[in-house]
Amino acid sequence: AAPFPARPGGPLGGPPPTRPGRRQHAMASSSSSAPAPWAPPRGLAPEKCFLPRTIDFVLATASSSSSSGPGHDAGENGAAADPTVPAYYLYPRDRLLGLCSQRTPRQVGRGLRNAGNTCFFNSVLQVLLHTQPLQSFLLSGEHCAGCQANGDGSFCALCLFEGHGREALDIGKAPVHPKALLKRLKELGGRGMHLGRQQDAHEFLRHFLDACHRSALRPVKEKNGEVPLAVQRTTLVHQLFGGYLRSQVLCLVCHNESNTFDPFLDLSLEVKNAPTLEKALEGFMRSEKLTGKNSYRCKRCVTLVEATKRFVIHKTPPLMTFQLKRFDYTQGFRGKIIKNVAFGTSLDLSRFTSTPESEAKYRLYAVIVHSGHSARSGHYFAFARHASGTWYQFDDEDVKVVAEQTVLRQQAYLLFYELESAMVPQAVPASSSSAKAPSVAASNGSASLNGLNGTSVAASNGSASLNGLNGTSVAASNG
Repeated sequence: AAPFPARPGGPLGGPPPTRPGRRQHAMASSSSSAPAPWAPPRGLAPEKCFLPRTIDFVLATASSSSSSGPGHDAGENGAAADPTVPAYYLYPRDRLLGLCSQRTPRQVGRGLRNAGNTCFFNSVLQVLLHTQPLQSFLLSGEHCAGCQANGDGSFCALCLFEGHGREALDIGKAPVHPKALLKRLKELGGRGMHLGRQQDAHEFLRHFLDACHRSALRPVKEKNGEVPLAVQRTTLVHQLFGGYLRSQVLCLVCHNESNTFDPFLDLSLEVKNAPTLEKALEGFMRSEKLTGKNSYRCKRCVTLVEATKRFVIHKTPPLMTFQLKRFDYTQGFRGKIIKNVAFGTSLDLSRFTSTPESEAKYRLYAVIVHSGHSARSGHYFAFARHASGTWYQFDDEDVKVVAEQTVLRQQAYLLFYELESAMVPQAVPASSSSAKAPSVAASNGSASLNGLNGTSVAASNGSASLNGLNGTSVAASNG
């Protein structure tokens, strides 16, 4: 099964998003009745509803690096092997390091025509196209050169994206009409996406990256059969955008620690009471006491006990994406939190990680803004930083240079950061490289790199996002 199961419904509508994982732990079953199913507001198509997305931390024995799925228990006091380390990498680590360390100036793409309420689509494409390692990958042509879909005419998100990149980055002033991608909107953005309708940029981003991930993974599965989930999360998309969260529960009676891990592709942060990005991160990582009806069943005590639970970033990706949850469903129908949430051009994540002594410094390279007063309407536009340090604004057909302070004054919806130091990805223990990868076509980026360390990747969380199973707040655009 693909690591991102299709999420029913579309990006609009739904109950108030809640921070996932905060109450998901081993507890005694409760007899409380389930809440009534949410019904869409009057005037909204029922098919646009979506289920709240949450993380399910599945406890399992971390006996090998090729464990079967996300959410592995690291054992008592975290002594077991790290289950997030893959046995081998699908996209070769030497090529990834080459993409991340290139210092050639990024090209600036042309504007994109609005085909009717497609500003959400255009904003996401512009940010991804101006993500340095992804742009280098697209311009290299390495995927299309060996992709089977290029010959048999089957659908391939990476082939479509590569073709769009070549056109949009070609020298010229006329805006580009991304019609080839728009024709495949449902395959790229999820079944809930409809051309001409209001959609959410964050929702489209998650589905689009998933489509690119599945396109890279499909030929590997066809050739080699089932691929371990930890290895599936080593496609280029996941090695660039994906990291792992660690959820640690500490029993206050016997002081036993239980660690579980879950992958993410971005983190969704509550901003209602947070004046800055760092304060929002502190709120996400804050320790929570489990007591009363929320008590934790300790495996060592074999009873319900009081405990504390907190999240930290276990592995940081080369590219870190944050969604600021501006759409507050508790304040009437699709109310928006219209406030400044300060963010900087640099961000040090080390204190939010499992190894605070390690360096984890990032720099801002792109921002997506939703302009409007509710999730029902509005307009999206994007900013991206060129390698020279110049910032550009991408507003559908219009592309212009802006000052850095203009970017920092925005009420951001999505923030994109890249690792400093030439974006060298985080290393993992070299012992994980001992397993040999199955033989696969070079165009799929599969290889066994026994001498290279790697970043683990992939996934989800509602206050983090993946698997299409996260509690994202949803914004729509009128284009």
